[in-house]
Amino acid sequence: MSVIKDGVTAISPGQTLMGTHEGRLINTDLVGQPVVLSHDLRSISGSDAQLHTGPINRRTIGMVMRNTTGALLTGGMIVKEDLSAGLTNLGQANALCTASARNVYVVDPLLGADAVADDDLFIAHVRGPSKVLMNGTGVAITTGTDTLVAGASGFPAKGATPDTGTLMGTFLETSTATANKDTKVAVLLHPDWE
Repeated sequence: MSVIKDGVTAISPGQTLMGTHEGRLINTDLVGQPVVLSHDLRSISGSDAQLHTGPINRRTIGMVMRNTTGALLTGGMIVKEDLSAGLTNLGQANALCTASARNVYVVDPLLGADAVADDDLFIAHVRGPSKVLMNGTGVAITTGTDTLVAGASGFPAKGATPDTGTLMGTFLETSTATANKDTKVAVLLHPDWE
């Protein structure tokens, strides 16, 4: 599903949209717009074994966000929404997540490394099936047992159960820290701060 502006597809999964022109912010009317992505989890997880433990044909709820971090963003990283001025900055990703942060979202996992330039628009995953980028050391995870919370520097972490107020979702893959370092792993986003 794409975000439509004036009858024309403005942004689709796996794409970014230019956010500035001649030094001015553009496409400001798209920031904060909701997006519903309909897909089969097989296209996200890629493993037949995971089809039996995860949801099939689930929808991912997303939002168009503007990268205001001042850095390039990579697909699957976790960003924090700028709520410092109430709803004024709604839809602006102003920082990479920090440990146990709230109001954090996943940068479209279909995007590659350094894919979202500063001020550009992208789709962030809020709820439903997605993939998160693990850091260079990885984390040992167990399907359905380990909860997903924001970790340091834009990467996920395993949470304690229950993680009231900071829960992002549940991991849908079982893997060792060695196997998942620097890779994207399947998750089911169901944040408890909504």
